Amino acid sequence: MFISRERERERERERERERTRSQLTYRFFSLHAILFLLTLTFTLTSCGDSVNVGDGGNDEYIDMVKIKGGTFDMGSPVGEPGRGPDETLHSVTVSGFYMSRYPITQKLYAYVMENNPSNFKGDNLPVESITWYDAVEFCP
Repeated sequence: MFISRERERERERERERERTRSQLTYRFFSLHAILFLLTLTFTLTSCGDSVNVGDGGNDEYIDMVKIKGGTFDMGSPVGEPGRGPDETLHSVTVSGFYMSRYPITQKLYAYVMENNPSNFKGDNLPVESITWYDAVEFCP
Protein backbone atom coordinates (compact mmCIF):
# COMPACT_ATOMS: atom_id res chain seq x y z
CA MET A 1 0.00 0.00 0.00
CA PHE A 2 2.78 2.44 0.94
CA ILE A 3 4.72 1.67 -2.26
CA SER A 4 1.61 2.24 -4.36
CA ARG A 5 1.03 5.72 -2.83
CA GLU A 6 4.67 6.62 -3.31
CA ARG A 7 4.51 5.55 -6.96
CA GLU A 8 1.36 7.61 -7.46
CA ARG A 9 3.04 10.68 -5.94
CA GLU A 10 6.05 10.17 -8.21
CA ARG A 11 3.78 9.86 -11.24
CA GLU A 12 2.00 13.08 -10.26
CA ARG A 13 5.33 14.89 -9.85
CA GLU A 14 6.40 13.65 -13.30
CA ARG A 15 3.10 14.83 -14.84
CA GLU A 16 3.64 18.25 -13.24
CA ARG A 17 7.20 18.44 -14.59
CA GLU A 18 5.88 17.52 -18.06
CA ARG A 19 3.18 20.24 -17.87
CA THR A 20 5.83 22.78 -16.86
CA ARG A 21 8.10 21.68 -19.75
CA SER A 22 5.18 21.97 -22.18
CA GLN A 23 4.32 25.47 -20.97
CA LEU A 24 7.94 26.58 -21.24
CA THR A 25 8.27 25.06 -24.72
CA TYR A 26 5.07 26.82 -25.83
CA ARG A 27 6.32 30.15 -24.45
CA PHE A 28 9.72 29.65 -26.09
CA PHE A 29 8.25 28.96 -29.54
CA SER A 30 5.61 31.68 -29.19
CA LEU A 31 8.29 34.22 -28.32
CA HIS A 32 10.44 33.15 -31.27
CA ALA A 33 7.49 33.35 -33.66
CA ILE A 34 6.74 36.89 -32.46
CA LEU A 35 10.39 37.89 -32.79
CA PHE A 36 10.54 36.48 -36.31
CA LEU A 37 7.44 38.41 -37.36
CA LEU A 38 8.79 41.61 -35.83
CA THR A 39 12.11 41.04 -37.61
CA LEU A 40 10.44 40.57 -40.98
CA THR A 41 8.11 43.51 -40.35
CA PHE A 42 10.91 45.92 -39.43
CA THR A 43 12.88 44.77 -42.45
CA LEU A 44 9.97 45.52 -44.76
CA THR A 45 10.00 49.12 -43.50
CA SER A 46 12.63 49.99 -46.05
CA CYS A 47 10.58 48.64 -48.95
CA GLY A 48 8.38 51.76 -49.44
CA ASP A 49 4.69 51.73 -50.41
CA SER A 50 4.87 49.81 -53.69
CA VAL A 51 7.71 47.62 -54.86
CA ASN A 52 8.23 46.68 -58.49
CA VAL A 53 9.57 43.16 -58.90
CA GLY A 54 10.19 41.92 -62.42
CA ASP A 55 12.17 42.02 -65.61
CA GLY A 56 10.14 44.65 -67.47
CA GLY A 57 7.78 42.23 -69.22
CA ASN A 58 6.20 40.38 -66.33
CA ASP A 59 6.49 42.97 -63.60
CA GLU A 60 4.82 42.28 -60.28
CA TYR A 61 4.18 44.68 -57.45
CA ILE A 62 4.22 44.03 -53.75
CA ASP A 63 1.28 45.96 -52.32
CA MET A 64 2.44 47.68 -49.12
CA VAL A 65 0.29 49.15 -46.35
CA LYS A 66 1.33 51.69 -43.73
CA ILE A 67 1.25 50.40 -40.15
CA LYS A 68 0.85 53.10 -37.53
CA GLY A 69 3.50 53.16 -34.82
CA GLY A 70 2.70 53.02 -31.14
CA THR A 71 3.74 51.94 -27.66
CA PHE A 72 2.97 48.69 -25.87
CA ASP A 73 4.04 46.83 -22.73
CA MET A 74 6.33 43.86 -23.34
CA GLY A 75 7.20 41.22 -20.74
CA SER A 76 5.35 39.60 -17.85
CA PRO A 77 3.92 40.92 -14.58
CA VAL A 78 6.08 40.06 -11.55
CA GLY A 79 3.54 37.64 -10.03
CA GLU A 80 2.84 35.62 -13.19
CA PRO A 81 3.40 31.87 -12.71
CA GLY A 82 6.33 30.53 -14.73
CA ARG A 83 7.74 34.00 -15.35
CA GLY A 84 11.40 33.93 -16.38
CA PRO A 85 14.12 36.35 -15.25
CA ASP A 86 14.35 37.81 -18.78
CA GLU A 87 10.66 38.82 -18.91
CA THR A 88 10.85 42.17 -17.12
CA LEU A 89 7.77 44.24 -17.96
CA HIS A 90 8.81 47.34 -19.93
CA SER A 91 7.40 49.81 -22.43
CA VAL A 92 8.37 49.48 -26.11
CA THR A 93 7.78 52.11 -28.79
CA VAL A 94 7.66 51.13 -32.45
CA SER A 95 7.81 53.72 -35.25
CA GLY A 96 5.37 53.53 -38.14
CA PHE A 97 6.39 51.22 -40.98
CA TYR A 98 5.23 49.65 -44.23
CA MET A 99 4.39 45.97 -44.53
CA SER A 100 3.29 43.77 -47.41
CA ARG A 101 -0.49 43.45 -47.57
CA TYR A 102 -0.06 39.73 -48.34
CA PRO A 103 2.53 37.14 -47.28
CA ILE A 104 5.58 36.91 -49.54
CA THR A 105 5.10 33.70 -51.52
CA GLN A 106 7.85 31.20 -52.14
CA LYS A 107 7.43 31.80 -55.88
CA LEU A 108 8.09 35.55 -55.54
CA TYR A 109 10.93 35.05 -53.05
CA ALA A 110 12.61 32.47 -55.32
CA TYR A 111 12.21 34.79 -58.32
CA VAL A 112 13.94 37.66 -56.52
CA MET A 113 16.53 35.72 -54.52
CA GLU A 114 17.08 32.78 -56.89
CA ASN A 115 16.60 30.27 -54.07
CA ASN A 116 13.86 28.97 -51.80
CA PRO A 117 14.98 27.99 -48.28
CA SER A 118 11.46 27.01 -47.14
CA ASN A 119 10.92 23.65 -45.48
CA PHE A 120 7.25 23.38 -46.54
CA LYS A 121 7.41 23.73 -50.35
CA GLY A 122 4.69 25.25 -52.51
CA ASP A 123 4.75 28.22 -54.91
CA ASN A 124 1.77 29.90 -53.22
CA LEU A 125 2.83 29.16 -49.65
CA PRO A 126 4.49 31.92 -47.62
CA VAL A 127 8.27 31.81 -47.58
CA GLU A 128 9.72 30.66 -44.24
CA SER A 129 13.07 29.66 -42.78
CA ILE A 130 14.73 32.91 -43.78
CA THR A 131 17.10 34.96 -41.66
CA TRP A 132 17.07 38.66 -40.87
CA TYR A 133 19.82 39.11 -43.47
CA ASP A 134 17.78 37.24 -46.10
CA ALA A 135 14.83 39.55 -45.47
CA VAL A 136 17.06 42.66 -45.70
CA GLU A 137 18.53 41.42 -48.97
CA PHE A 138 15.04 40.67 -50.34
CA CYS A 139 13.94 44.29 -49.86
CA PRO A 140 15.09 46.55 -52.72
